[in-house]
Amino acid sequence: MTKEGDKKLFGKILVDKKRITSAQLEEALLKQREEKKKKIGAILVEERMINEQQLQESLEAQKSKKKMIGEILIDAGYITDEQLENALDLQQENRAVKLGQILVALKYVTPNDICVALASQLDCAWIDLANIVIPKEIAKILPEKMIRDLWVIPVEKKGENGLVIATSNPQDAEVLNRIKEQTSLEVELVIAYDGHLEAAIDYYFPPKTKKRKKTKKSKKG
Repeated sequence: MTKEGDKKLFGKILVDKKRITSAQLEEALLKQREEKKKKIGAILVEERMINEQQLQESLEAQKSKKKMIGEILIDAGYITDEQLENALDLQQENRAVKLGQILVALKYVTPNDICVALASQLDCAWIDLANIVIPKEIAKILPEKMIRDLWVIPVEKKGENGLVIATSNPQDAEVLNRIKEQTSLEVELVIAYDGHLEAAIDYYFPPKTKKRKKTKKSKKG
């Protein structure tokens, strides 16, 4: 695994453009591990490593390079091409399981590795759902069907009009639009690991088990 400063993520665009050094990127990434709710871009601006204009220019460059999670993890140095291929082969056997969960099960990465890589690539905040308690009234702001359809869970209210939503795919515009239509709130998407997201959804919305109907045996004679 490479050092955080070597990862080809959102900050790598700034390094390539000589806006920051690899050492500064590593410092910012380490800080984001401690302050998960902060975007890497915001940390770089706060630490005066870049200015707001440089941040926006890099964000525009990053938006034109959308990548799948496997590519992001390879670019970040977390997994190899062979490991990704192996995980994808296993996913073909069970399409219900997310790729990230397979990679964690194979011990190629940890849940936090995935969140850090995605957060850095997409300049998003991330959240560790395994270590927080979501108030029930917040988790149930959205109807269960929408939560399961979009694969998200509300985690926090911000003031009167803000709502923080955990998702494993913050690039999905449908997620943002549908939640805004449903709640009329300002929505902020934060990254969460698929496995933790699934556990949280099932905790607040336990899957309904189907009861088997008893059949009467016909008597012969």
